[in-house]
Amino acid sequence: GGVHPGKLASGSCNIPFGGNEVILGAFEVLLTMPPAKPINPYDRTNWTASASSSTTTYPPKNAFDGDRMTRWGTGQSQVGNEWFRLDLGAPAKLRQITLNHQYQPWDFPVKYTLELSADDITYNTVATGMGSAIETRINIAPTTARYIRIRQGGQTPPNTQWWSIGELTVVGE
Repeated sequence: GGVHPGKLASGSCNIPFGGNEVILGAFEVLLTMPPAKPINPYDRTNWTASASSSTTTYPPKNAFDGDRMTRWGTGQSQVGNEWFRLDLGAPAKLRQITLNHQYQPWDFPVKYTLELSADDITYNTVATGMGSAIETRINIAPTTARYIRIRQGGQTPPNTQWWSIGELTVVGE
């Protein structure tokens, strides 16, 4: 009934006891695991994303794949209710979000609202503004968050400008 160091061998456990090696057929093994490596929220391989709409050609993951020639895109004209949500995998102190549209410079958000959250339930608005061609840079007061949500609130004429992100970057402290 005690805890003893031992060695596993062919379905049994051998332990030292009373000056001898005792072979046990029934035993429990206590394992200790090294602590989990902390997630680096600035490492894009830990990021996941979702969006209000996209196409199979332009999925959300393209917005942070390191290639400005790929992109996430809504696949439709901007009507004012689109959103893009990024999970960094762990909390990070953020001070700037940049949306690069170099590949499709006219596919910037007409209007944006940047929201941050620690729990993906309660979001706080930290910035609003107008998007711009090629790059939309959003500077904010340093804020800790795990989730980033960008809402697009403008409209374009039918069959014209999508909203797309060629490359999303996050700058922290």
